[in-house]
Amino acid sequence: MNTFTDELRKIRKGEQPKPLYWICCSNPYLEREFLELIASSVGSGSMSKVVIDLTETEINDFVFAVTSGSLLSGGKVIIVSGALKIKGDDGKRIADAITNANPANIIIFTEPDIPKTTSLGKHLASKAVQIAESGLNEKMLSAWVKKKFQEKNCQVADDASSMMVERSMGDLVALSGEIEKIASWLGEGATATRKDIEQLVPENPEIIVFQVFDALGAKQTSKGIKLLHGLVRNGEPAERVMAMLYNHFMRVLVAKEMSSQRATEKQIAERLKCHPFAAKKALESAMQFKKDELVSYLSAIANADVVTKTGVADSLSAVESALFQLVGN
Repeated sequence: MNTFTDELRKIRKGEQPKPLYWICCSNPYLEREFLELIASSVGSGSMSKVVIDLTETEINDFVFAVTSGSLLSGGKVIIVSGALKIKGDDGKRIADAITNANPANIIIFTEPDIPKTTSLGKHLASKAVQIAESGLNEKMLSAWVKKKFQEKNCQVADDASSMMVERSMGDLVALSGEIEKIASWLGEGATATRKDIEQLVPENPEIIVFQVFDALGAKQTSKGIKLLHGLVRNGEPAERVMAMLYNHFMRVLVAKEMSSQRATEKQIAERLKCHPFAAKKALESAMQFKKDELVSYLSAIANADVVTKTGVADSLSAVESALFQLVGN
């Protein structure tokens, strides 16, 4: 399985980029870094960059773009989006164009959900280097946080960097923004402490949902409901809180079933389309519940959604009532 970190490492060590890539995971920060590195590392950084959205571009124009070179540098970095609905003859023409692409060009498809049942999807699945995940674990993320603080002429304590990773759920875009904010607030030469992170970095709502899970798993329903109320007080719409809770139970159920089939954390993260950090947390949550308990919670939340939509109760009250009923059973 190819990762962003593996591919970035290869190119930085001097390995030439491959002619065709398919980014099969969502990580905007690493995707941007990857695209910038390819553009700067080939042809002494003189390759032109061409962005093609297939929802707005004629197939003939795409064919010309990939089969022709650049007058200035010889090659182009061609970044392709809008391919989700490409099928039939259009998919075949695009696949043929890729096969006959100018050898100096590098073509990168950036949408993970291109169906592998289409001619284009089959071609990419068999011919492209597929980048399926970030490749960053918690230890690497903490090291990345420390490096970024050092670039700002600041330091960060070990427990503080770990807390930042947890509160961001491994989101590099969010982490980058928080590092910028904290470094500016502390000033050069300062060290960010755990207390600084607690005060300055808001918890990701998904983390709160994990805490709700922990409370429910410990049969502390009142504590779980208080945490849900806290999300609403902090600005999350009650309907979104209900949806987050339902989706989380579903992810945990999938993680539990896959774990029973000896799937790895990486495989679970790929199936759930989440960061390995989130997959690990889902597995930890899954250990607190039996399968039939998870199914019961899903059913109760689905029923609460019906109660809300029929106007019998508001979202939060409906969820609260459903959770207390489960405890009673």
